[in-house]
Amino acid sequence: MIYSKIITERFSDISTLFDRLSSESGYYIFRGMASASWRIQTSIDRLLCHARQQNDSMLLSETNQNTFSELHAQNVFIQNHSHQLNRLFGKETGTEFKIDESNFLHLPIILQHYGYPTRIQEWTTNWKIALFFCLDDANKTEDFCVWSMNETEIPDIELCLDDPDYLYPTGILENNRINAFYHRLKAGVYRINKGHFQRKDAQKGVTLTTGRADYMDFQQHIEECTWISENNVHRYVVDSSLRNTVHEFLNTEGITHEKLFPNDITDGYII
Repeated sequence: MIYSKIITERFSDISTLFDRLSSESGYYIFRGMASASWRIQTSIDRLLCHARQQNDSMLLSETNQNTFSELHAQNVFIQNHSHQLNRLFGKETGTEFKIDESNFLHLPIILQHYGYPTRIQEWTTNWKIALFFCLDDANKTEDFCVWSMNETEIPDIELCLDDPDYLYPTGILENNRINAFYHRLKAGVYRINKGHFQRKDAQKGVTLTTGRADYMDFQQHIEECTWISENNVHRYVVDSSLRNTVHEFLNTEGITHEKLFPNDITDGYII
């Protein structure tokens, strides 16, 4: 039997499901999944998984592959949107945007919401919003699921970047917080308390990221994370027969696509 710290429960009764999710409100964060068969992955996890299916090169199993993909996406984005990024961060718009200590944690969050591959993942403090994302894809008809995780166990990444307990040792002379974020974070789950904008606020969003063990996807980072307790990660699988009932409930609660996706992410961005 393979050990797992993730507790899976199945629900076919709507009242029991709502009672369970409601009981965790205020202590847990949630993520809705349209299919219960999916692993919980970041966009860069999915990108690299697809690449490995198409190409069996040993290079794709190297630790630096994730870092390369992430930095390549950032460079492309910066080249194409340097003017807009400077405007967002209050810099001179006539110069090329530069990653520095003041913005390196914000940039992956912007990239994520523009569809670029990152190891950023958005959760929510509101279980009803998590349920919305379970049903957002009308083409999905199978069982869906809501993940929950104890928010108090997830450390602030800005503190971890200065704490050797969360960092792999390095022999690199340039040993700063940017280097620590991209190369030295230990396997595990971290919270980024940055990047607030209207869309994220509407979704009650909580931004999570992972360490640098690139052979792991997000779900394995949860499993391997030493600071997340065994009983504090839940996977609630919901019977597909409840889809319509949940959808009607969310409509009565006013949780709609229009409410959760106001304007563009560049509007009302707060550093």
